[in-house]
Amino acid sequence: DEIVALLSALVFQQKSTDEPTLTEGLRKARDQTIEIARSLGAIQMEHKLDILPDEYAREVLKFGLMEVVYEWGRGTAFKEICDLTTVP
Repeated sequence: DEIVALLSALVFQQKSTDEPTLTEGLRKARDQTIEIARSLGAIQMEHKLDILPDEYAREVLKFGLMEVVYEWGRGTAFKEICDLTTVP
């Protein structure tokens, strides 16, 4: 469930102001993923690409559906999942 929720950050493209409520494990995984993205941005910057590591991480990772996907993976009822987000 957690890995699917984390991977959703790579495919979700909509900018969302929803702040997901995450378990401690998901918070740690999110933070580690942000650090990995920053380090990838730094490597690209070192190779003369016009990229700022923090900006790169913000652009490639969107965590707005992380809670929703986690709950979906756990088998939460669809109605309850819909109440977790404002994403259409």
